[in-house]
Amino acid sequence: MATRQITTFLIDVGPSMREQITVPDERSLDGQHAPPRSSSDGDGSSGGKRTSKLQWCIEFVVRKLQQSILSGKKTNKVCILLFHSRNSNNKLVDDNVAGNYAGINELWIPAPATAQLIDTMLALRATKPHRALDGTGDALDALVVAITSILDKQHSGIGSEQRTTWSRLIYLITDGRSHLHLQDVDQIRDKLRQEAIAVRVMGVDFDTPDEKVAGKPEIVVRNEAFWHSFLADVPGSAVTSARDALLSARSPAIHPVQPVGAAVTLSVGPPQLATLARPAQDLLWLACRVYKYTALARPMARKELARLVKPPATAIPTSASTSTSKSLQPDSSAVRVSVMYDFRDAVEVSLDKVEGQLDPLPESVTKFRGYKLGSSIVPLPADQMPLARTNPGLEIICFLHQKDFERQYAVGEVSFVFADQKAGPKPQLQLSALVKGLYERDQYALARYVARKDLAPRLVFLWPECTPEWECLLMVNAATRRSVDAADDRSRGVLRQACFNDDVRRYTFPPLDRAKTEDGEWVHDHPSIPNAEQLHLFDRFTDATDLMQEDEDGEPIAWYDPYDSFSFNVQRVNEVLAHKATFPDRPAPPPHPALTRYMHPPDFVRERCDALLDDLKGAFDVRPAWHQKASRTRENDDPGAQAAAAKRAREATPSDLEEDAVKPLPTLEEHGPFHLADPVADFQNKLAAEPVCDVGLLLLRMQHTITHLLRQPLASREYAKVAQCIEAARRESIEQGESVRWNLFIRALKHELRTGHDGAPPQKEFWNEHIAGQLRLGLVTTEEDINQEVADVGPKQADEFVAQLT
Repeated sequence: MATRQITTFLIDVGPSMREQITVPDERSLDGQHAPPRSSSDGDGSSGGKRTSKLQWCIEFVVRKLQQSILSGKKTNKVCILLFHSRNSNNKLVDDNVAGNYAGINELWIPAPATAQLIDTMLALRATKPHRALDGTGDALDALVVAITSILDKQHSGIGSEQRTTWSRLIYLITDGRSHLHLQDVDQIRDKLRQEAIAVRVMGVDFDTPDEKVAGKPEIVVRNEAFWHSFLADVPGSAVTSARDALLSARSPAIHPVQPVGAAVTLSVGPPQLATLARPAQDLLWLACRVYKYTALARPMARKELARLVKPPATAIPTSASTSTSKSLQPDSSAVRVSVMYDFRDAVEVSLDKVEGQLDPLPESVTKFRGYKLGSSIVPLPADQMPLARTNPGLEIICFLHQKDFERQYAVGEVSFVFADQKAGPKPQLQLSALVKGLYERDQYALARYVARKDLAPRLVFLWPECTPEWECLLMVNAATRRSVDAADDRSRGVLRQACFNDDVRRYTFPPLDRAKTEDGEWVHDHPSIPNAEQLHLFDRFTDATDLMQEDEDGEPIAWYDPYDSFSFNVQRVNEVLAHKATFPDRPAPPPHPALTRYMHPPDFVRERCDALLDDLKGAFDVRPAWHQKASRTRENDDPGAQAAAAKRAREATPSDLEEDAVKPLPTLEEHGPFHLADPVADFQNKLAAEPVCDVGLLLLRMQHTITHLLRQPLASREYAKVAQCIEAARRESIEQGESVRWNLFIRALKHELRTGHDGAPPQKEFWNEHIAGQLRLGLVTTEEDINQEVADVGPKQADEFVAQLT
């Protein structure tokens, strides 16, 4: 597989490409499957956007250019040629070659793509009818110019002798409404096959495999049929519609690259352990190469994004810039774009201090090595910790059983280890024997891997990769389930990085079916511990979430396939970047459905789980939670709020008094509860020490202490302490004139004990055992209120309030 690629775009800029059409909006992914409609089909009021044929096809070119830039490969070259153009700028015209090559404009010679090229393509417009040249070259003439430009080394092209190391691809974009001269068709086809150049024709009104476009002109039908027959014998060529090409370009895709093998020596045991009885030459030494199979992909950093958006002036080739400026003259068919660079200023800017860059330390400052310990830097003299010297190699330490292999070891980067073909057949035979032995004994190897000299070693596992289909050909490694596109067959092992013991943190969690008290007693029956019915229902719910299915033969079918999934961070950044480069003023479209495919459970899992949700809600007594943001301002801190609360209490009707829950229980953000060991004593001490103005805050803290004790696990052990807190808080509320606040709190507390807090079970037993019948723990009556702010709370209402809860 060639790792270098040169891509040429032949773009039709004839007057017919100026026609306005209605295309689906990119934000409507469902509309992408609708074919474009020309201006004669309607005004586009039913949806979509109005654009010209050329601008719609340019989006495909821009996305291909962005993919070339994002790949970061300097060996990826692109070439842009326009035909039916106002200008004639190509190699055949300059060399006065006989033929009809007028109107073919080479906008960009073979060179790496840049952001300026994308801007130029977005500014491109079709030729106006009154400026079109007569007798210009057609698509076949442009194809001849493209082949000549690709094969000319003096023109930054690729010679014929490099056809095996470079992949060459030509995209021809047209609407098929111009006549073709078919004189030298056979010679052009033979040249394409000889030079291994693939051609892919993208037509605006061409048919798709799913449907045919009706109402096309006869010339479009004739040209489309010609391209199908012309490219039928050219390998790698195809004819498609602009709609399908754009849909494919917008879809996320993984572009595999061919890894470069790193030479390494595989050995059994370190060579320094060789003795006279067992010399080093008798040890197992294999010349191998390590190839990456998977690698960690990260989203583009801000610095990389800034480089793509605004590359340096030196990134544009001089010859390409000359061609671009020549083709963008005022009388050109493109919008005039003028870009000027002052290289002297560019050098000065590069020497200036970059924002955020640290100034270098002066020479007078003493520098020393150290390591970070917490927030301190511990100095480390050089003589106390010498640099560890390591030699590159892959040393097998021991062999382990495959049943002990933990699945998390295989999560990460994976590489292949092949025998080095240049070392002869002996390493291949030795590695094949090693792989076969590990496979038959169900073992794998633990090895120490050092990639380069003086590099930190890594622990890796060597897993034998051997299947029944090619077991007899272990020495040459026939095709396997996971191919690496190897040109020749080789035996291999899979290299996986292991983790050291210090890299793994193990956490212990308490059991769910029992709880241990402070006295060391195990409790198996408690409101916070699930019972047998709840456990059984949740086991059924867990089984219903199984993502595996079975086919007609009973074989398991996996719902998730890693090869069909994409990294949302990486692909979404590229998707938004591509959209903003094409449409800078439009909002970013929603993520592609392929990116969110595995973010939601499948329908068959939802159906199974929905059937059990009602039973689970009933068994666990699930209720909607009342989410109310706690206010930072408290009525106790505002005299006006206190007066309003007193007025509401005086104007309350008997039906309002019977409604227990009028407000949620108060919570404190800045102040926590009192000392839980003896909150009443702590409350009394604070009352004696704090000034009178803070008594209201202390009462709120006591109310918070009461709710905290009731909401914690094993709250039944604190019921007596909570009753003491209620009695002390009620008594102090009466003395300090906080009766209205107390009545509001005790009503809300009764409501919470009856219904439960935030899905927790009710605590009626606390009310019935400690509050019921105790007037000193209930409401403050009108007679007890010293400020006479409590209304309509007489002895009868107080007795009814402390009645038993049923």
